[in-house]
Amino acid sequence: PDAIVLPGSHEEVEALLTTCSEQKIAVVPFGGGSSVVGGLDAIAGDCAAVISLDLRRLDRMINFDPVSQTATLEAGLRGPEAEALLAAHGFILGHYPQSFPYATIGGFAATRSSGQASAGYGRFDSMVVALKVATPTGTLELGRSPMNAAGPDLRQLMLGSEGIFGVITEVTMHVVPRPAARRYEAFRLPNFASGIDAVRRLKQEDALPTVLRLSDELETFITGGQSSAPGEAIEGDVSVETEPEGGCLLLAGFEGSEAHVADTRARAAAILAEAGAAELGPAIGEGWLAHRFDAPYLRDQLLDAGILTETFETVTDWSSLTALYEELKSAAAEALAGVGNALVWC
Repeated sequence: PDAIVLPGSHEEVEALLTTCSEQKIAVVPFGGGSSVVGGLDAIAGDCAAVISLDLRRLDRMINFDPVSQTATLEAGLRGPEAEALLAAHGFILGHYPQSFPYATIGGFAATRSSGQASAGYGRFDSMVVALKVATPTGTLELGRSPMNAAGPDLRQLMLGSEGIFGVITEVTMHVVPRPAARRYEAFRLPNFASGIDAVRRLKQEDALPTVLRLSDELETFITGGQSSAPGEAIEGDVSVETEPEGGCLLLAGFEGSEAHVADTRARAAAILAEAGAAELGPAIGEGWLAHRFDAPYLRDQLLDAGILTETFETVTDWSSLTALYEELKSAAAEALAGVGNALVWC
């Protein structure tokens, strides 16, 4: 960018956008810098210049409502900072993407972020009650009530907009009480197909854990969730005894009240048992929980060694999931075939 600016209030953001609009200067909102889709690129286009609008100084909790269980947070708050502010009231965000240590509240909203606990707590856009947005022609305050039947909901225009319509400066969101109980554990499914079917049943039969992750056979083997010979498999710095038949690793995390965790875990375990799952105990699950934000650092170390790792995400209906998995994995492997040795897993 030609310049980096650090406004300290909504009013300063609004004034800046007005001036830049008049002077034909492009503005790129910047939160934690963890986005991977190109929205942070400082591209001037046909404008005279481009600035990066860094929101780090917008880092306050504006309001906390324990009765409605909502909090109004400024957009520049990073995940851990927001969590610390809420912890003082006995609450948590319930939103933990892998970028959590650096990503911001505004970034979560602007990208329709989903996280590792979205199975239980929901995607971030489902948590948003209201937004305050600065634009070159004034302020938008969207979402004056939790639900609204009076016409279109303009919050949905801003959620996922990547900053192209304005700069999100405040987010009012639902928050959740700190869970009284937490249980993370691992299961081994015979194969990916049986794992997919089991996960579908967990969702459709209302037995969904807070965190649920299924690895295919290759990812299970590569990441150490299962070994190809009798011995120990490593997940983080936690080791567990495994058997030689392979299979697919499923991680399940249950959070909430003691009664909720016990009930959901019992119903989930019954469905998984019917799918042929073997219980591996808490060691792998707890190890994943302790190291769940480490992968970006490992990625950088691998890149230094000439090994490129990258992820992409997609979505489809349950009935199309197996076909999408097979076709996308095949297409990715084919596209990378001429580049070097490529491993594609899910």
